[in-house]
Amino acid sequence: MLELAIIAGVAGLVWAAGMILRGSLIAMALAMILIGACFGYDFWHDHFAGIPLTLDRLAAVLLMFGFFAQTVLRRTDPKPVRFVDICLGPFLVYLAYSTLTHDFRAEFPTDISPLWRLLAAYLIPGGVYWIARQSPLSEGRVALIAKVLTLFGIYLAVTGILEITHQWSLVFPRHIADPALGIHFGRARGPMLTSVSFGLYLAVGLLAAFAWLPRLNRFCQLALVAVLPLFVASLYFSYTRSVWIGIALALLITAGFKLRGRLRGAVLALMIIGLTATWLVESENIVGFKREQSAEETRNSAEWRKIFAYVSWEMFQEKPLFGVGFGHFFREKWAFLSDRSTDLHLESIRYYVHHNTFLCLLTETGAIGFGLFLLVYLAGFATVGHSGEAPMRQSGRGGTPSSCWER
Repeated sequence: MLELAIIAGVAGLVWAAGMILRGSLIAMALAMILIGACFGYDFWHDHFAGIPLTLDRLAAVLLMFGFFAQTVLRRTDPKPVRFVDICLGPFLVYLAYSTLTHDFRAEFPTDISPLWRLLAAYLIPGGVYWIARQSPLSEGRVALIAKVLTLFGIYLAVTGILEITHQWSLVFPRHIADPALGIHFGRARGPMLTSVSFGLYLAVGLLAAFAWLPRLNRFCQLALVAVLPLFVASLYFSYTRSVWIGIALALLITAGFKLRGRLRGAVLALMIIGLTATWLVESENIVGFKREQSAEETRNSAEWRKIFAYVSWEMFQEKPLFGVGFGHFFREKWAFLSDRSTDLHLESIRYYVHHNTFLCLLTETGAIGFGLFLLVYLAGFATVGHSGEAPMRQSGRGGTPSSCWER
């Protein structure tokens, strides 16, 4: 048994060395994201010399070493720095400053410390984005990314339906079927164990399918169109309003960027009319519907948004420039819940984290951090819009088409 373990270890090291020196950085980055989505802490974790190990962390280390090695060997393909890159750097630096200048070592009522939230939600994704920006890209690799994301979306769509129909023997990974893990058990939540993240990944898969669709032959187009209802069904079964709103806006924005002339105006008008009509007819059911809880509890969840907004505004007025500190909303809001000048039941959100990223950043990082975040957000939209207008041109290295990624 020991001999097999040694052989497997040596083979793994040889494979890792090959990936670090010769592997595609964009493929490693994509693999890290998908491994993190499907095979995170709840799938497998262990400790080695006091260091917590998970598959996604090992993939992150592999990606980091690969980037540094290929940078030294000059196998990367740096792209021109864009306005969004200029905005992203100061935003991440400011988040780190806000984290480190507040008591991030204190015991927190939630199981997510500010430092871990900074790393997992901002610094690591920012690093993956930067590595992907420096990766050699071709039209074939871009198409491969769309294919992989589409197939991943199909897997999530099927998994979501299997969850809703309680076909647990067919669900993979197995930890999805454990109600003690994660949250939102009873909805479509996938291997992420939360319907919000599930909906985000599924929406990305759906958008990737739309991007890939025009490049397929007629048979493959029909096959892909045939599975699109699975996406729609699983998005619905997430029973998460933010997911529904997010995919609706994403489709509107995508149509606005991709379509041209009268077709764009007609499609956008139909989509807006359809969404408005849906809201007018089904607003009562959208606000209050039964999911893993009762319809009344779902309605209360909608009411909490008003409370979060009220408390956030009160907290922002108290510290408008720098905020209460990144990651400190959960604890700092308690001082504002005793306000009796409003009819809102403020105490109902005492044991809940913030439900709105924008308001959370406003209260935690103040006008400075929120302003930097908005710059990144708007610069990203401007970049996507500009790249959608630009024709493909050849990269400076080997004639590889990559202008869509230089933006």
